[in-house]
Amino acid sequence: MKNISASLANRLGFLIGKKQRSGYTAAGNEIELGNALGYPSKQKIYFHDGYHSRDFPLSWGKAKGTVYIKPSEYSSPHMVIAGSSGNGKSTLLKKLIYEISKSDINILLLDSDNEHYGIIKAVNGRVSYPTGNNINIFALDGLSAGERIQELSALLSDVFGFGYLQSNLLHSCMSYAYRKAGMRSLSQREMENLPDFAALIKELKIFIANSRTSAEKARLTNMLNKLSSLSAGIPSHNGKSKGISELFNGVVAVPLKNFGNQESRQILMHEILSRLYSRMHEMKITHKLSNYIVIDELDFVLADYDSGTGIIKKIVREGRKYGIGLIISTHMCNALPKEMVENSSCLITFNSKDPGERHYVASVMARGSQALEKFIDGEVSIVEKYCFILSVPEFPMPLKVMIDPGEARSVFNHVDYAIAAPTDEALKVPTEKESAIRMGFTEEHIEKLKESKIMSSLLYKGSEWLMLRNPSLSIEHEFYVKKISEWLSANGIRNYIIDNSTGPDIAAYPFTNKMAVEYETGRKSAYSTSRMIDNRLKDYDFVLVIVNDDAFGFYKSAIEKDKTIILSINEVLSA
Repeated sequence: MKNISASLANRLGFLIGKKQRSGYTAAGNEIELGNALGYPSKQKIYFHDGYHSRDFPLSWGKAKGTVYIKPSEYSSPHMVIAGSSGNGKSTLLKKLIYEISKSDINILLLDSDNEHYGIIKAVNGRVSYPTGNNINIFALDGLSAGERIQELSALLSDVFGFGYLQSNLLHSCMSYAYRKAGMRSLSQREMENLPDFAALIKELKIFIANSRTSAEKARLTNMLNKLSSLSAGIPSHNGKSKGISELFNGVVAVPLKNFGNQESRQILMHEILSRLYSRMHEMKITHKLSNYIVIDELDFVLADYDSGTGIIKKIVREGRKYGIGLIISTHMCNALPKEMVENSSCLITFNSKDPGERHYVASVMARGSQALEKFIDGEVSIVEKYCFILSVPEFPMPLKVMIDPGEARSVFNHVDYAIAAPTDEALKVPTEKESAIRMGFTEEHIEKLKESKIMSSLLYKGSEWLMLRNPSLSIEHEFYVKKISEWLSANGIRNYIIDNSTGPDIAAYPFTNKMAVEYETGRKSAYSTSRMIDNRLKDYDFVLVIVNDDAFGFYKSAIEKDKTIILSINEVLSA
């Protein structure tokens, strides 16, 4: 272990051991998925005479060890995760985000159901709310005005199901809106001013007033009613799009569930992906995986609309050479374009009862083997919760894998996004004062919150940290739990902060051990702490208690016992 003094390493030695777990072969480019359970195998049964035998149908042969995949080495880095709700699909997605975040690969998560805030927080990622990323769908972004008008008309027609005549009318209205904003020719690639939805709605009303027939008026009125819903959902920005580059820097989540209506979400998704696709062609061809786009519940966002899957197909086809991979979660693989599934080297399926879905997944995974296809077809409908069937290039046969249920329940728990502009609520976790000021808080506001006892503060190495007062958790506790997690990670120990009342502060996995880590401020009684440790030892191999320096002596003498070690916070952070 690095960054640990010799004396501290000796004291932690009995916890971490000196050997890696059996079968551990992970390298920097590998992603841990879970524990192997089995692989399809055919049993041969010999009769009493010892000469005659019979082959029985495929069954799961026993397998063990931790399963790793190497998407950066595949011909295609894309992954598809399928299965019905409630079987562990989102849990696996969280685990993938955690594992990938440990590398230098950027992650953009388009979070359809707003359920991944917990893991984004755990990996120190950022949230970019749709109303704040300044995606202007009218911006040219390298296209000519004519190309943008054509693309926007096709997009809105797909989303709202406009027919041929309505699409032509929309194209004309759009052209007028661009002309009034300053467009001089359809080949123009830069405009100082841009139209917005208000301008488009205004043109539609003019077209309605000048309509020549009742049928044309009815078509335009129908278009007006549908498009008017977008003006409230998608903000207008009279300028160039901003913030796209920032979405592909580190780990970034874009929560979509509470953003406008279904049509607004579809358009936003398309625009983010389209701008990425345009930006992709400005990147060098490296064939080195550097960015992942993760789309949770793709069918929830795109529904029956075609342009979205069209832009995704383009990224699937061309992304590899620019270092871009896609991870798509969906209820139904067979609802995706075949090109998307066939160009994904990693296919994962959880339980599904739909016959068509089972047949399709089995045919893809079987790679031409009828016996294997029949076996997988039957198994997909009975796969247990948190178990899945995996097909990747390095395994000649599909593999049955399980996510650790204890890890799944305690670590990757659901925490929803706070859908709001930065307010006092933004300081529910320890935040450096300089960051709070950048978020819009003033020195005066911060001092008033502190004076009114609404906010707590803590000094650490010359910096002031702030957090709203919490009756059950102090800023000291929350701040040092995060620092301890960072310390464990820096020393190669996989760990997760557990943000609920039933688990330890941190669950850590040093090699073969499962370890509970607690930070104690010293305010809890010895009896309460001892009872807490006893409870932790029911589920964990060891308990590491890190204590406020002032209380260290008391905890060391009164509480340290077998399978429990007490350290001071100063000893840990100065190691």
